[in-house]
Amino acid sequence: MTYEELKNYPGAVVTIKDVASVLGVDTKTVSRAIKENLIPIFPMGGRKRLILKQPLLNLLEAGFTVSDSVA
Repeated sequence: MTYEELKNYPGAVVTIKDVASVLGVDTKTVSRAIKENLIPIFPMGGRKRLILKQPLLNLLEAGFTVSDSVA
């Protein structure tokens, strides 16, 4: 998924795989960013987490990059 595809995506949530694709990083990097509260999620209980599209887009439009933020 590209950034433009993300912007035009009709759903309200996206997967870790989608976010990794947009950011050009591995899914483990996205998971680490979620764990460090850098990417906003909606916890569903247990291990299930929803990544909300609009807060993610807001971060990206502000210039956020996971590769700079996650060690």
